[in-house]
Amino acid sequence: YAADAAVLAQAEQMFREAKYIHLVRHPYAVIDSFVKNRMDRLLGDGVADAYQLAEQVWTTMNSNILDFLEDVDPARHFLIHYEALVANPESVIRELCQFLGVPYDAAMLAPYSGERMTDGVHAASLSIGDPNFRKRQGIDPQLAQAWRAADLPRRLGGQARRLAAEFEYELPWPLQAVSATKTAVSPPKAILPADRQGDLPLSFAQQRLLFIDQYEPGLPIYNIPAAVRISGPLHVEALADSLTEIVQRHEALRTNFKMDGGAARQVIAPATAVSLPLTDLTHLSPAVREAEMERSVAESLRQPFDLGRDVKLRAQLFCLDETEHVLALTMHHIASDGWSIGVFLRELVALYPAFAAGEPSPLPDLPVQYVDYAQWQRAWVEDDGLAQQLAYWGEQLRPEPPVLELPTDRPRPAHQ
Repeated sequence: YAADAAVLAQAEQMFREAKYIHLVRHPYAVIDSFVKNRMDRLLGDGVADAYQLAEQVWTTMNSNILDFLEDVDPARHFLIHYEALVANPESVIRELCQFLGVPYDAAMLAPYSGERMTDGVHAASLSIGDPNFRKRQGIDPQLAQAWRAADLPRRLGGQARRLAAEFEYELPWPLQAVSATKTAVSPPKAILPADRQGDLPLSFAQQRLLFIDQYEPGLPIYNIPAAVRISGPLHVEALADSLTEIVQRHEALRTNFKMDGGAARQVIAPATAVSLPLTDLTHLSPAVREAEMERSVAESLRQPFDLGRDVKLRAQLFCLDETEHVLALTMHHIASDGWSIGVFLRELVALYPAFAAGEPSPLPDLPVQYVDYAQWQRAWVEDDGLAQQLAYWGEQLRPEPPVLELPTDRPRPAHQ
């Protein structure tokens, strides 16, 4: 269940002073086993790349466990490397028994004797866990080095490599890129609240989007839609107050962009109430309601934002019947992205019930805003951060990598 961080968090709520055993195995062995046993087919044939999915599962689960254990007393969790367990089972089991406060029993070294663990309620139960369980006769020390036989077609991604290093795992491809980055590039400084008295520069992403908006003004191509269907009684005023609170919390949603002497700067507008127009569609038939709502949402989505004046959020509420509403949102990419929508919706879910109950916002103040990040990014470039990165990658890509020959429709140009 480590794939879901929320499930891990529930353990602390359900059990008092629980103890946790983190069993980790070399990523190459896990990925190789995952692919050979076609575990990717659990999602359906052809849905996901088996190697990529296996790496994602290993990385996500171990990352979630490490994040969860950061807030747990170290005396209550115990890390076991699978390789150490199979290479020297008695020593590891004795340490584990000491951790759990239970007596050691030699029978613990014979988990495959009998058939206590092989039967399930359903025949399919046997496929959960080790698909080769019935084939085992005992603990095989050679499995400690099974990862060396894994012939994976590509390197692990950066996050998986960093995790492997944290678990002190050796990789067939050395961590040269990771180590070189640590030595060649200075660690970034922390993001601190910016000085709001002077001009507020744009981040590079804001600068790029503003340039496109000035080059081709009035286009809605960077509008981001989101819609939430709400079932049950709705407190419209509390919903509107929740949207207003989110815009108040996140300065990026009320930041305007002004040109001053040929240079762009950010101007953070005061927080104001968010308009939430309500369209009543209850007089229409169910099929017509949905069509009319979709037409209206599409029309709003086509309306451009004025980056110099508008709040970067538009909201519409549609009433389909007394207990069915749809909240349609449009944001501009200069203030939001796919990840931000998740943050937006999580905050909305936290704020609405509180405001509907007449309670204050349960959300803590934000330590930094996007304008703080923009100043940090500019300072990083001025402090030679960009020069260090260019020098590092220039060295890593020398000599020039071979041209990747792909079956393209046209020949690759000599210069691009």
